[in-house]
Amino acid sequence: PDPLTVESIFDMASVTKICATLISVMHLYDEGKIKLNKTLGDYLPWVRGTNKAKLQIRDVLLHQAGLIAFIPFYKETIDTGTKQPMVSLYSSSENDSFSIRVAENMYLRNDWEDTIYKRILTSKIGPRNKYIYSDNDFIFLGKIVQAISGLTLDKYVDKNFYHPMGLTSTGFKPREKFDTSKIAPTENDMEFRMQH
Repeated sequence: PDPLTVESIFDMASVTKICATLISVMHLYDEGKIKLNKTLGDYLPWVRGTNKAKLQIRDVLLHQAGLIAFIPFYKETIDTGTKQPMVSLYSSSENDSFSIRVAENMYLRNDWEDTIYKRILTSKIGPRNKYIYSDNDFIFLGKIVQAISGLTLDKYVDKNFYHPMGLTSTGFKPREKFDTSKIAPTENDMEFRMQH
């Protein structure tokens, strides 16, 4: 990899929960467009009829809605015999059927996104009011931002925060805006993606 400089771009990973999702929810709250005592089902029609529908926004924000911590989706996409990503689910090049970029020269089949959401919706709920740090909480919150604003989370946060503040290298999908040599590698994944 290239040496780091003051212009190197880093993956903010879970800090995105604060620097994108949370500030967006706070902004919508300030505008009166989201209520903390409302539920996921109030904002997301596709959640209605599931065990997630009645989870309050307040509890989701506090990681105490009972959502499980993590769902290892990728494990379902690995061939148990070869221990490699399934060729039926991944392509080495982007095309109309495989456009979800997972890594360099690794694209997931588009329809698998529905499978991911189905796994989240059918996952068990644990006890409420018990703190469990979960990515799933903030996946739902990002979808609420989109449902209310009509903008995907990346576009909403750029329009309302990053662009007005002049944060030109803060945002989502840096490969689409910057030379990859400026992006610092953050993981050495030799088990699933087979790259860093």
